[in-house]
Amino acid sequence: AAACRTALGDDVEVSVTTGSPLEPAATSTTSQLAQVMDGAQLVARQGPCILAFEEAVVVWTSTVAEDPRWEGLHAHLPAEIHGVVAVPLGLGEAPVGVLNVYRRNAAMPAAVRESAALLGATIGAILTELGVRTELRALAEQMEQALASRAVIDQAKGIIMGDKGWDADRAFAHLVSLSSANGVKVRDLAQALVEQLGDHGASS
Repeated sequence: AAACRTALGDDVEVSVTTGSPLEPAATSTTSQLAQVMDGAQLVARQGPCILAFEEAVVVWTSTVAEDPRWEGLHAHLPAEIHGVVAVPLGLGEAPVGVLNVYRRNAAMPAAVRESAALLGATIGAILTELGVRTELRALAEQMEQALASRAVIDQAKGIIMGDKGWDADRAFAHLVSLSSANGVKVRDLAQALVEQLGDHGASS
């Protein structure tokens, strides 16, 4: 938010919201005035940032207090704010947040609107990349857990095969049958069997 304000000029205030403006996951603002503007739209449940998020389009107004699109918002607005531009953040059709630029005591110049749109695209790309990284990290953790489970189950199968003289398929079917009968996961049963063998080995 601070970097955007530096790029756009001292006569604007900025907020960056992730998630829906109606149920924000996180919000960063450059001033209390920007917080008031975000809060006004949340209370009225209408305004440029909400429309930008819901329609996935850049929304702007020269004088928000006179814009007929948000009559329910007018009573909640601070008098200082005139021009507003709201830019959806994210790549594709589903925004992940909104960049809001509020101009004090004047309409929003076209140059500021264009710069805000460029900044929004950049922030959106960063947030999307972070989201992809988070998904990949979660997938990697799931794969590690799956591999660990597979290793424990294979160990338990080997124990049963050695004890019973069965093949791998019959040993696994026996594990599944035991887990069902005892109401526990196959992995947990296998882990208990491996640990039990380890305890016996240590005591012997």
